[in-house]
Amino acid sequence: MQSFSQAYRELQRHVRRPGPESDYHMFPAAEYHADTSPLIQMLQKGHHGVQLDREAWDRLVTWIDLNAPFHGTWTEAGAKPEILE
Repeated sequence: MQSFSQAYRELQRHVRRPGPESDYHMFPAAEYHADTSPLIQMLQKGHHGVQLDREAWDRLVTWIDLNAPFHGTWTEAGAKPEILE
């Protein structure tokens, strides 16, 4: 099984999201919206002059709103293809 990349481990630390220790009951709407993540707040303030275009913002916010996944597909995560059929 593939381990997380160093870049992923560092970046996801700045994303506010539920984890294994969280209470998985129904959260209030927008409880973990991307705007609540330190990463978004840091970039909006102009972290080291970083400027994202509209597409980059869309990708970043979508990634956060999807709970910051590492793998793009279940098979990348190690699931056997026959299970997914």
